[in-house]
Amino acid sequence: MAVFFDRVKDTTTTMGTGDITLSGTAPTGYVDLNSAFGVGVEFWYAIVSADESEWEIGQGQLSDAVTLVRSSVQTSSNGGAAVDFSAGTKIVFHTASAAIFNSFVSDIAGILSYLDGFNTDVNTLETDVGTLQTNVGTLQTDMTTAQADIVALQSGGSSLSIGKAEAMRLGAAML
Repeated sequence: MAVFFDRVKDTTTTMGTGDITLSGTAPTGYVDLNSAFGVGVEFWYAIVSADESEWEIGQGQLSDAVTLVRSSVQTSSNGGAAVDFSAGTKIVFHTASAAIFNSFVSDIAGILSYLDGFNTDVNTLETDVGTLQTNVGTLQTDMTTAQADIVALQSGGSSLSIGKAEAMRLGAAML
């Protein structure tokens, strides 16, 4: 999991594509990477040359107080690969990659899509429950009519108020 801090900045004069040796001193108003993260904590970083022609954004961690190990490069002036930094001072700072936000937006869109499907299922269920309630009401009415007919027949009446199809349906429902 990525960890984030505000105003984390350092410098380096390291050349090449390997580990970055930091100065260990943050500019006034900032904290250095070691003070923010300590050793072994993965974080997002950016390295930018003074003329901004060489730059890199990736994930890394400190192996000691002043050594940044570049674990993975997300994007760079070298086509997404580790930059072979030339001589000169470079700024190294903590950043949040666009990849984090794009992933977050994608995750939220997936959750919203799932919830939309869930809402559709709930609406369908509500419709089915409504239909079931209507059918139960009809059945209760039919049963009340049938009971009245049975009482009437037991009292000496000679006719039913329900038809043969309804009687058969009631008989099947009572089984």
